[in-house]
Amino acid sequence: MALKFCTQCGSKLAQADSFCPECGTALETAATVESAVPVPEFSPNASPSPTIHTTPIQKKPLSLWKKIALTASIVAALALVGAHLTMKNLTAPEGKIEAFYNALINDDKETVFSELSLPKDVIYSPEAYMSYVKDQDMPLFLNHLQENALNVANDGLTRTIVHENEDELFRIQQTKTLGIYKSIIIEPITTLVKIETDLNEGKLVLENKEYSFEGKNIDLGLFLPGLYKVEVQSNNTYIPNNVPRDVKISTTEREHIFSFTKENSMIQLDGDFPDSLVYIDGKSTKKTIKELKELGPIFDDREVTIHATKKTVNADWAESYSETAQAGETVHLSFPYHEDVIEKTSEEIAAEFFDEDELSSFVKNFRSDYEDALNDQDFSYISPYLMEGSPAYSELKDFMGEYEDKAFHYDFTQDDVTDVSIASDQAIVSTNEKFVFTNHKGAVTHYDRTKEYTIKLIEDEYKIYSINILDTDKGGGN
Repeated sequence: MALKFCTQCGSKLAQADSFCPECGTALETAATVESAVPVPEFSPNASPSPTIHTTPIQKKPLSLWKKIALTASIVAALALVGAHLTMKNLTAPEGKIEAFYNALINDDKETVFSELSLPKDVIYSPEAYMSYVKDQDMPLFLNHLQENALNVANDGLTRTIVHENEDELFRIQQTKTLGIYKSIIIEPITTLVKIETDLNEGKLVLENKEYSFEGKNIDLGLFLPGLYKVEVQSNNTYIPNNVPRDVKISTTEREHIFSFTKENSMIQLDGDFPDSLVYIDGKSTKKTIKELKELGPIFDDREVTIHATKKTVNADWAESYSETAQAGETVHLSFPYHEDVIEKTSEEIAAEFFDEDELSSFVKNFRSDYEDALNDQDFSYISPYLMEGSPAYSELKDFMGEYEDKAFHYDFTQDDVTDVSIASDQAIVSTNEKFVFTNHKGAVTHYDRTKEYTIKLIEDEYKIYSINILDTDKGGGN
């Protein structure tokens, strides 16, 4: 009978063994080893044969260090597989969407915002934002999120998630962890919020931060959408008002503008008598129409009652009609009394005869004709504008006489009226004038002047009484 030995470790095997009991090698890899010397059959007549001994191959045991190394390799391999599966689960789009959605449903603010990739310095109210996002069919929203997240992870194309009201909510973008694990980031879409104002009084309070009005527009920054609590405050002397509002900031427009301007927040004042005293809701402001000019700011739709009083020639007080007005309106305070009964100031009297727009046009027309008069050397062009015997009449007549029969040229390039003031019996018109003078030798000089024209009303016609040159800058030219 043939003997069996393991070819791996040399151990002797039983005929029924299917694997080596010493090293575990399967029978398929074990070989049957025949004895080097055949065992003869027994014969009584045969001479005894010499006994031959065979020595089996002995198994060489593994060293301690090799066993430790083998064990460590197996543990490391298992750890790597576990880490791979863990990272794959942690970065899977499905897990991120599930965590974000469940946090939304459970009002878990911390988890919701940990799952979002927020822009730097973005301003938001967690409650307002979460309420805004959840104000829709949430199961449908979840399906929309999951579908788009998987598509982004697969093809890398950014998707935009839209609220059922059609406002844009998020951008979902692909990212990779350790360069191999595909995942997503959820970036909220923001709105730039601004205050449009030309007011110098008042303030807006939003998210516990105050923004004071200083006559110019204010950029508040990027906001997440939602319904925000806003308060607009005015501590003006005559109509103080603090107005709370609920304001929806959405992504429908990339900019949300709070508009608080004089046009929509002030009441403009004028009246028959600028020096009459103004009353608001029956209380004196101790200011005249001319001093106040406007009331406010007013940030709500309240109505105020306004009237004025004026002293009469009999030392009594006349009262204007009362007017009711809201922010954004103009009030004209008129008196029921005949004008002769009211005691008028010299300025009020003058204002009845002088008109600022007509005065501006009068001076500009004079300048146009004066340019022609100089170049044509004809004083008659401007004499109708001048009051005979006045300083202006004499000075201009003499000035033009000095340049008679001399070759020169004037080119008036700018005639701007900068101010009009009305006194008791005259008006002062301030101007800024620029012109180019070329003398008989061809030398060119550029002039920039500020002037004051004193104008009187003579038989219902404006006449220039005097012209005062306040300042002159001049320089050469080609």
